Amino acid sequence: MTFAFESAALLSPWAYDGIIKSSKIMPRSVLSRAPSQDKSTGRLRAKTTCDNDQYAKLLNGFPNLTKSLCMDQTVQHNVRHHIKIFGTPVFAKARHLAHDRLPIAKMEFQHMLNLDHIRQSSSNYSSPLHMVPKKGTLD
Repeated sequence: MTFAFESAALLSPWAYDGIIKSSKIMPRSVLSRAPSQDKSTGRLRAKTTCDNDQYAKLLNGFPNLTKSLCMDQTVQHNVRHHIKIFGTPVFAKARHLAHDRLPIAKMEFQHMLNLDHIRQSSSNYSSPLHMVPKKGTLD
């Protein structure tokens, strides 16, 4: 939407009082406040917004599918995703990756390629890579 609103109260009858930030409006129905990190392990996982809905119950039955893997773990399933990307991406200014993070990124990408978690893209475009240190570690 490219409209300017004087007040967010105008939107509430249409359930658009979720987020109004930087001229973008998100309906309340797509907002997710569910944590996507397992508190016990700190690993990322798939999470639904409601713990007692049918999708949460289905996902809870397959913990090997919904938890992220460490580098030394092997995949326990044969789920494969093939996502075709078309069109030009959102513009991001090109910049170099920090010299200490480049070998880490290359090693992680090579590891994911070896495990067939990812594959070479057929797109002529690339997306920026953002790396953040894990909480409590230096590597």
